[in-house]
Amino acid sequence: MSEESVARPGPSALRALSHPLRVRLLGLLRTLGPATASALADRVGTNSGATSYHLRKLAEHGFVAEATELGNRRERWWRATHRTTSVGWSGDPGRRPVEDAFWQVAASEQADQLVRSAESLDGLEDGWRAAVTTNDIALALDREQARTVRARIEEFLDGLAAEFGPGPDGLRTGPGRAVYVVQGHGFPLPASLAPAGEPPPEAHPGGTGPGGA
Repeated sequence: MSEESVARPGPSALRALSHPLRVRLLGLLRTLGPATASALADRVGTNSGATSYHLRKLAEHGFVAEATELGNRRERWWRATHRTTSVGWSGDPGRRPVEDAFWQVAASEQADQLVRSAESLDGLEDGWRAAVTTNDIALALDREQARTVRARIEEFLDGLAAEFGPGPDGLRTGPGRAVYVVQGHGFPLPASLAPAGEPPPEAHPGGTGPGGA
């Protein structure tokens, strides 16, 4: 993925982005292309005043910009300025609360996407139902191995984005096509972490992943 297509926000911009509605609005602009505040309000179930406010806040930090070629005196169009956001972990204790807040908001939005998809399964035709998948796997890793797995996940997703991902005007959809969301997560299960100097908790067999389902 080209460097100019990646937003790498500093602490102030990351703090501004760490709002559930802003994360969702930015995701919609990246996925579906330019839109007005009114159109976005209809999609997220709020009013255009709220979406206009949050779009302006996103614009202040360079996440979105006005699509002047599409607007007129009656309506204002907005577009995303990057294809994705890269945050990473800086290791700076002063930045950690901002990074943690963004991670929680982003994870919540991705979980909500998955729930909304599951709730719509009943109306999905068989061909699309066959493309639905949800998987997890639990691995016993040390820190270095965990970072290697993370790098592989990111490399895989970057490859998909380069081949099928959105252009400046969002994803190309049409008859027989839909926006197909692929999520990649990797995290240490909190219950498996022991305080420093203590042995890890006893593992219990069974289950196919972190949920033990």
